[in-house]
Amino acid sequence: MNLLLQALGWVRWLLDATWELLLAELREHPERALIALWLFARALGKTIQTGQLGVRFRFGRVHGALEPGFHWLAPGLERIRVVPARSQTLDLKQQRLSTPKGLVLELDANLVFRIEDPVLALTEVDDYRAGCLTALALAVQEVVWRYGDHGARELKLMGSELADALQPRLARWGIVVEETGFTTLSPSPRTLRLTQLGARLAERRELLAHFDQAGLTQDRALGLLGSPVQLRERASTRYRRAARLHPRGRNGSPRTQQAPTAKAQASAQET
Repeated sequence: MNLLLQALGWVRWLLDATWELLLAELREHPERALIALWLFARALGKTIQTGQLGVRFRFGRVHGALEPGFHWLAPGLERIRVVPARSQTLDLKQQRLSTPKGLVLELDANLVFRIEDPVLALTEVDDYRAGCLTALALAVQEVVWRYGDHGARELKLMGSELADALQPRLARWGIVVEETGFTTLSPSPRTLRLTQLGARLAERRELLAHFDQAGLTQDRALGLLGSPVQLRERASTRYRRAARLHPRGRNGSPRTQQAPTAKAQASAQET
């Protein structure tokens, strides 16, 4: 009992000393006292805005989720962390994935999600946005591998499959998938050339048969058909020929013959 009374006396003396110091500071420097009061009042509580959710941590342990509003705190003993409660968007850009046939697809995907349980979002993963981005990349890879070369024609179905693959992974973090899908999905330039190679060969075969029926020789028919390789070879030949006829200087500009100086003209006239 004596120890309790002594402790209460010390607390009362500390409060009286703090109050006297605050009054003295208020008389001498009122602006500093007001700032100190504002900081002290700020440390006693935290305001959670509309569209946010909070989690109270007491002695480092979770002590429940908080709704929007003002919540009191014990300075130094409690802390409140805030996360958005509204929908958030993540963009997965410039992905190059291969199909089971070895073709390469270039795609962009996005994810619209919402935090339903802030406790899980803050305790089960270090950074929930980075975790969502990683989960989105893995789900995109699985869906593209499953649909293979026909994915570009079934974007809506792939979007629903992507949402089904993402929801179980994000549910353990208290996150709900609202919408997800592919913004762009197209084959790479090399893949596009490979996929169109069969159609081009069939077209050239039909033209060659038509020229053969018309009575043209094989050399003339092939010359009329032409090929991109021949065009590139002709262009490179013209470029090499132009480079020989018009050599360029060190700075890349064509070399021009310099006009003779006045001293050179005078010496030529004397001779």
